[in-house]
Amino acid sequence: MANKNEVYDVVIIGAGPSLEDSLQVCSNEVKDKLKIVADGATSALLKHNILPDIIVTDLDGNIVDQIRACSEGSIVVIHAHGDNISELKKYLLDFNKKILGSTQIDPQSFKNVYNFGGFTDGDRGVFLSNHFNAKKIFLIGFNFSGKIGKYSFLENKDKIQKLKKLDWCKKLIELLIKNNENIYIL
Repeated sequence: MANKNEVYDVVIIGAGPSLEDSLQVCSNEVKDKLKIVADGATSALLKHNILPDIIVTDLDGNIVDQIRACSEGSIVVIHAHGDNISELKKYLLDFNKKILGSTQIDPQSFKNVYNFGGFTDGDRGVFLSNHFNAKKIFLIGFNFSGKIGKYSFLENKDKIQKLKKLDWCKKLIELLIKNNENIYIL
């Protein structure tokens, strides 16, 4: 993980419906910045031959792509919560040692587990960047229009619950924007 005193421009890449269009328009700019992707957006980046620097995941996206990106050098922040314990047990050892644990509870009783803030993979990426004092934070693939992108891998999931989570994502990002003028939604 970067030194907290270093300053970076960071692109947070969500899995919203605009993701592929945004990557086509911004691919050259994205390559030159620190790239933090939300879970399923990993698959879109790999499809465009872009390796994420950091993946924030709770293991409900395309895990094979996340493991591949990790083996090629991506750091993976794996979020543990009550609904993904079986995925943690099943896949954790498939990731190489470039992993960091995250949680929404007080992490003091756990070794190498952190709470940077956030609720969804996307806004946790924004909170992570904010925590490490990113110079500028650009968000692409974040859509708050009530539509869910294909890289959210919604099949076999509750669409209404996903939309509620995305609403919280929006609220949390808006709170951060009020306190950090260097966050831009593209």
